[in-house]
Amino acid sequence: MFADEAERTPTCAVLSDQDEEHIVDTSRILGANEAIPHSHPWLAALQIRKVRPDRQHFCSGSILNSRWIITAQHCRFNLEKDEIVVGAHKRDRSDSSDGEFYQAEEKVDHPLTTAARGGIQDFDISLLKTKKAIVFSSKVVPICLATSPPDRDSCFFAGWGRTVAMPPQYPDNLLETHIQINNNCGPFDLLLNEHSFCAGYNGTSSGCVGDSGGPLVCARSSGNMNTRFEISGVSSWSGQSCYPANPTGFMKGPIRNKLKSCYRFSDFHDLLIISNI
Repeated sequence: MFADEAERTPTCAVLSDQDEEHIVDTSRILGANEAIPHSHPWLAALQIRKVRPDRQHFCSGSILNSRWIITAQHCRFNLEKDEIVVGAHKRDRSDSSDGEFYQAEEKVDHPLTTAARGGIQDFDISLLKTKKAIVFSSKVVPICLATSPPDRDSCFFAGWGRTVAMPPQYPDNLLETHIQINNNCGPFDLLLNEHSFCAGYNGTSSGCVGDSGGPLVCARSSGNMNTRFEISGVSSWSGQSCYPANPTGFMKGPIRNKLKSCYRFSDFHDLLIISNI
C-alpha cells in the first residue's frame, strides 16, 4: 500500500538554508552546466537492460517514495527489458559504484493518457513500481510533492538527454539548467492545454531527446530557514532539434492533497490513489 510505504519513506528533499552545501548549487544552473555529482538525488535514469557498459539511457524519472517512480508514459518503459538507475551521475554505467539498479514489477499508465494535438500525448504520466524497496542515502532521496503552484522563476531541470541533435551527442555526466515557466509559449501554445505547461521558451537552454520523464523541480521556502524541492512537472516533449530557445513541455506534476491524504494529478479529472492500485 502506498500510504504504508509513505510512512516508511524518509523526509523528502528539504534542506536548511544554513547548510554548507545545498542539494542544488543555484550559482551553477544559469546555463546547461554539469551538475554537482549527486546534487539531484531524486532523479532516476531509465535504461535498456544490456550487459554493462552498453546500457542505453532513454528517459528519466523521479523517486516518489521507496517503491514508486514517476515518469512520462510515452517513454514506454518495458518491464522485461528496461531498468531503473538511482543515485547516478555518469551516463555511462560502466562504473558500478555510480548508481544502484532496480527492476520494476508494475507499470501504471494514467487512465486518460491519449495521443493528442500534433502527436503530443495528453496525460503523459506513468508510475513504475520497483520489485524491491529503494535504499535511501545522501545520494538517493525522494522528491517532495507540491502543495501549491510553483514560483515560475525558482525552477530547474536536469537530465542526460542529447546536447546536439544530429549527429546525436550526449553528455558524459548529468547536466542541469535554470529554466523559467512561461506564461506565453508563442507558437508552441498550440501544444498545451489545462493539463500541461511549457518552460524555457526563448531561453538559453532546454530539454531534448532523452530528457523525457524528468522532473521540473522548483525550490520553495518551507519556513525555519529551510528550502523544499518540489516536483512541479514531468517532461513530456521538446524540440528534436535541441535548439536551446525552444521550450520543454511538461505535464503538471502531482499535488499533495492534504484534505484527502492521497495523491492526485493537478487539474486532472480523476484521482489516482496509488494505495488502491
